[in-house]
Amino acid sequence: MKPVFNKITEIERAKLTPEYEGNVKEVNATGTMDLDGVTAVCKMNQICLAGGLIEKSDSNSFSSQGIHSKLLLGDNQGSIHLMDVSRKLILDKLMIERYLSRRIINISTATLDWVDTKLTYAAVVARGSPIVSIVCFKQNENKIYNLYSLNTCPEIENPDSLESNDG
Repeated sequence: MKPVFNKITEIERAKLTPEYEGNVKEVNATGTMDLDGVTAVCKMNQICLAGGLIEKSDSNSFSSQGIHSKLLLGDNQGSIHLMDVSRKLILDKLMIERYLSRRIINISTATLDWVDTKLTYAAVVARGSPIVSIVCFKQNENKIYNLYSLNTCPEIENPDSLESNDG
């Protein structure tokens, strides 16, 4: 018990100094988000600047603060969600028609510095589909746009339903 009493005495002495700012307020957790069906999570990568230079990640850097607080989530219904982790808020949702009722298995991102903002491109892959969808969003706008669909197996007759193909 002696170490405990020594620590209490030390704390009481600290309270008498002018640097003491009062009790530290205990704060409960602000809540959780229930995200059923999430099958893929992707954190934003480093930012590629002009000339191919990579921005050094600095936790105090205000310029990249917005990008590092965002996640892209894929679900088991073929949708991707843009989430702001700091605000615990889903900013946008995009249902990719080709992936309807297919599980998103991977999301890969690249962020580019563009004029006064940052553009994030993401390659989205779904289970059982040879199609890779390329989506994009601007950091200031937070609206996801579907740009391209790339067929990785162009020789297959019906890439949207692989079960119906021969072979």
